[in-house]
Amino acid sequence: MDMDVTVSVLVLFGLVGASFMFRRRGPSPRVLATLAASVNRMRQLADRDTTYRAVDASAIAALGATDYYNAAAREIQQAGGRVLGDLAEVYPNGTLTQPARWFVDGTGTACGWFAILGGATGKAVRQVMFVTSETADGEYYTTGRGGAGSSTATSPKHHLAECRWADGLARQLEVHRAQIPPDKLPTLARISTLDDATALFARSKKAKAAWRAAQPAGALLDLDLQQILQDRYPTFGAPLQKYIQEHPAGP
Repeated sequence: MDMDVTVSVLVLFGLVGASFMFRRRGPSPRVLATLAASVNRMRQLADRDTTYRAVDASAIAALGATDYYNAAAREIQQAGGRVLGDLAEVYPNGTLTQPARWFVDGTGTACGWFAILGGATGKAVRQVMFVTSETADGEYYTTGRGGAGSSTATSPKHHLAECRWADGLARQLEVHRAQIPPDKLPTLARISTLDDATALFARSKKAKAAWRAAQPAGALLDLDLQQILQDRYPTFGAPLQKYIQEHPAGP
């Protein structure tokens, strides 16, 4: 599970309230500070190595989320896929993200994970599912379902398609395969184990981090804000960029 997915949901929730405050009072420093903290966190997570820890059913039960994960497992099976295992991502302070249920599709060339984004209340803020494939020449094709639709900027070798949660996994896999050029389909990496899946995601993240490291700092920040803020970029982009540049270590 990529933690910036969780943070991007929180950023978008914050923007809803921030938009109202902008309309009434203009760019509040308090609002900018809150949004800048989340954006900075997304940017830090995009550039760090990811480590995982195996979790068992008790971690999911503790969230009150067993029904969500069982339903995801059934959907994966019905779509011809196979569950590989459950992992939590390790935060820099040693705590864990909410569990992700990893799986591979029936072709063995697309892998990904399911998770809920929410508190330990059994109520999902959002259900999300991502699948990724890797070509022999180092291109990555990802299809998300139910996500926030925002992320940090990535390289031209990373391609993203989006589906609604209601579309279902079978449709998500159709959209996923359709975005990959036909001549590259035979070159897709094969995935059979959980280690194969996490290694593919690690290669994707490493390639993204290398591209980001090669970009000029100011240009990368602007690209990140465009990707994260999306249609709110014209309103928030310039003041938020200025605030982040003036407060590089936070307020």
